[in-house]
Amino acid sequence: MTAICDVSARAAIQITRAAPLFDRLVDAVLDHRTSRVSTRPAAAGHDPAQLVALRERLDWFFPQFRDLYFELLREQLGSDLSSVLGALKEEQVQRFLRALESMRPALLCGMQRLGREMSNALEASGFSAGAGSTPAA
Repeated sequence: MTAICDVSARAAIQITRAAPLFDRLVDAVLDHRTSRVSTRPAAAGHDPAQLVALRERLDWFFPQFRDLYFELLREQLGSDLSSVLGALKEEQVQRFLRALESMRPALLCGMQRLGREMSNALEASGFSAGAGSTPAA
């Protein structure tokens, strides 16, 4: 990737606040790796220093993530990419993006609760997934 595109890719990550996506990917890879390792008899615990070293090693992949993210944005937005990124720099939009980040845990918790309520409502109404309709009265 050229230096000009690299600067745009960096700006895209910063403006869209996409870096947490990479962090979640790294966390998932580490969780997968440590769960695989913990199934072996010799692995009684996880060394925190080793986890930090693994995290640092995986952080080397961030430029690849940044380039992937930028290329996908460019595919989706085409010639509008610069103007869209410019609009996203506005303080009101950044405030909205910060609000999305802040409300995410509460939203996920609320959605889980709502999902349980929806499931309970279906069960209470006697809906059968196999039947495709509610029972006749």
